[in-house]
Amino acid sequence: MKAFVKKIKCILLIVFYLMILSPSISQTFEGRIVDTISSSGIENANISILESGRGTISNKYGHFSIENIKLPITLKISCIGYETKTYKIKPKDLNKKNIIKLFPKTFLLDDFTISDKRVDYIYKDRAYSILDFEIINDALILLTYKSNFNDCKLVTLNFEGDTLITLNLKNKAKGLYKDIFGNLHLISDNDNIHQLIFTKDSIKLDKPVSFKLLKKNLETYQFKLNEKYFFQDISSLGDKIKYGYIDENQNENIFYSISDNDRVWRFYDELVFNGVIKQRVHPSKIRGKVAKYYHTISNFEKNFMNKEIQGDIFNVGDVIYVLDETYNLLYEFNNNCELINQTRIYFEHFDDSLNDKSDIKNYLNWKWHGDIIIDNCLNQVYFVYKNSSAKKLINKLELSTRKIYVGTELKHSFIKKVLIYNNQAYYLYKPFGINETWALYKQKLK
Repeated sequence: MKAFVKKIKCILLIVFYLMILSPSISQTFEGRIVDTISSSGIENANISILESGRGTISNKYGHFSIENIKLPITLKISCIGYETKTYKIKPKDLNKKNIIKLFPKTFLLDDFTISDKRVDYIYKDRAYSILDFEIINDALILLTYKSNFNDCKLVTLNFEGDTLITLNLKNKAKGLYKDIFGNLHLISDNDNIHQLIFTKDSIKLDKPVSFKLLKKNLETYQFKLNEKYFFQDISSLGDKIKYGYIDENQNENIFYSISDNDRVWRFYDELVFNGVIKQRVHPSKIRGKVAKYYHTISNFEKNFMNKEIQGDIFNVGDVIYVLDETYNLLYEFNNNCELINQTRIYFEHFDDSLNDKSDIKNYLNWKWHGDIIIDNCLNQVYFVYKNSSAKKLINKLELSTRKIYVGTELKHSFIKKVLIYNNQAYYLYKPFGINETWALYKQKLK
């Protein structure tokens, strides 16, 4: 019995010493360095141990490991183009995924000039951040908030940035919504919506209605013009878009349609190849056959290999335009919806005599995803292009020549919402940093 007790004491003594010495045992730490914004791995980041000076670098995916370390230690992580960071490691960190995020460096002045392009603050308040903004009645309407969203207010500015009206809100707000009639609404935290009523020196909130119900009634329509509500309707096969309007008598009128016949043929050939359609049919029956077996086609084929036809309808003043993005065609209609012009659009540097025009969706490393902005002050149309660095290029579509002119690259990356008025781009941007807020900027366009 004494021998057994002695044996137990020895075991407990060994365990005790292991517990004391465990932090000193050499161990391996693994982690990953990523970009705070994109979450992508950062290659060649320097990781050094402050206590010993030892270190390593991250691989192309941001991963790294440090062997034979005695915890706890402090790491210093640095990389060109990023803020330096220190990171403390404790024994408990060995058994979890250690993601270390670095902030990209940003150099920003309050007002600055780049060649002939000036970028200015319109509204910046260190205590408030801008959640949303709109342009209405020749003024800027801002929805601002403090970090906890308990203090929200509406601010009306002129285009020089002078504050005209301020309204403190009693409840939290989620955003602004501009309807097809040009009315502006405030979206509350409980998904009700209040129309904003503007007077010379005040802003008032109308009675709340359901935002979901309002959107359901209005989202079908693209815009209202001369008592007509215009809409576009894409077919179930994604190969046709019909354009029409509802008149004051609630009658539906279709005035134009565009189609991509190749999409149906591609699906038909696939269904025949896979044996779903056993025997080929007359061309007049192909669309019906594809419709019958459309549900068997994979979403990858529908959405990536053979994308839906894409087109837009918009108005500039009293003129209506339909843009066929598949074939780069722009159709022009008068206010009676009669076709008056049909032209292919292309970049300015392409010769009009060339049959092989450029793809308007791609310009160098910039891509257009269908974003169109109308400058209602000058009746001008702009296409917004993006690149892999999250920057935006504003190109102008000259309606008189049907050419796209390469325009202005906005100064900042990762901007939120862009509106254009009187040849000025207005947008929201938040500099990197813990205490920074979303501010409103403007930049003159070419």
